[in-house]
Order: sequence, then structure tokens, then C-alpha cells
Amino acid sequence: MTGEFKMSTQEVIDRIKALESTKEINGIIDERGKYIYITPKELESVKNYIVSKGRVARSDLIAECNRLIKLKPEMILA
Repeated sequence: MTGEFKMSTQEVIDRIKALESTKEINGIIDERGKYIYITPKELESVKNYIVSKGRVARSDLIAECNRLIKLKPEMILA
């Protein structure tokens, strides 16, 4: 068991896959095996970029995603 939630790595992977399959979360796994959550707002921004540009080179898309997707979570104050 690891982490704050006392879940095994496999349990976490299974839970992430289940949440993605129900469209409750979206994200990617980076080259280190870390899950990067992509907010609906970020996903919409990427979609709008692609739609506005039409054809997009992979390098341009990567650069734009690096600009649009925040790697550090923001605190939400209620």
C-alpha cells in the first residue's frame, strides 16, 4: 500500500482507468509514469486551438499543449 489513500499502485491504475471510461476525468501518463489530469477547460482550449488551426504539426500541438495545460494544480478558494 502506498500514499495517503492506502491503495496499491495497481488499485490506483484501475481506479484511474474506471474514471476515464466513465468520462469523469481526462488525462495522460507522462514519460515518468505520472498521471497528468487535464481539466475540461484545458481540454476545450486544446480543441479550440486545433479547430482554429485546421491541420496542426505535432511539434506545434505539443508546444501549445505545454502552454495550455498546467502541470501544477491550482488552489480553489471557496
